[in-house]
Amino acid sequence: MVAAALATCLLVLGGLIVDRYVGTVGGLSVVTPAGSGAFSRPDPAATPPVGVAPAPGTVYAPVTPPPVTPPTATATPDPATAGAIRAAFEGAFDGDADPDDGLTHVQDGARYRAITQRFLARYPGTVGTLTVRVTSIAMLNAYSARVDLVFTHRDPALGGRWGYTINEPGHAVREDGCWLVSAQTYSFLVGTA
Repeated sequence: MVAAALATCLLVLGGLIVDRYVGTVGGLSVVTPAGSGAFSRPDPAATPPVGVAPAPGTVYAPVTPPPVTPPTATATPDPATAGAIRAAFEGAFDGDADPDDGLTHVQDGARYRAITQRFLARYPGTVGTLTVRVTSIAMLNAYSARVDLVFTHRDPALGGRWGYTINEPGHAVREDGCWLVSAQTYSFLVGTA
């Protein structure tokens, strides 16, 4: 129905005026520009999917699936998975003065070196006293888990702002066979403190 509607009417897609929807091929939506007007500028570097002959003036745009609401966590992880998730959080929040070793346990960890250094400079009392305890883990799917965390420390500045025991939820992600603290969780916990 949608394809028929697109095939029979004019469509404005970004700044590209499209008058013909060719269909979906190999996970891509294929559209062709209308005429040669000012807005008709196909990307000259665009290439068709494998097995599709290129057509002059055709733009190949990736099909973006609709956003998916994360499923409600219901599954309990097996002991090995639970241990790997706990190890990721314990490694990321190990309380030592070297941010680099902890960041190996964080998704895209190198990106968070500067905020970790600022955190350690702002709250030096966390060095040697920061601990994290994972109190529950619920699998969202094979590559994502929701965790409940309890952080304890003895830094007076952080304690005055957040307390000495901090209960927060977080997420773990599995990448390349390893469980890591999600970038979003780490950024929130360290960047907002």
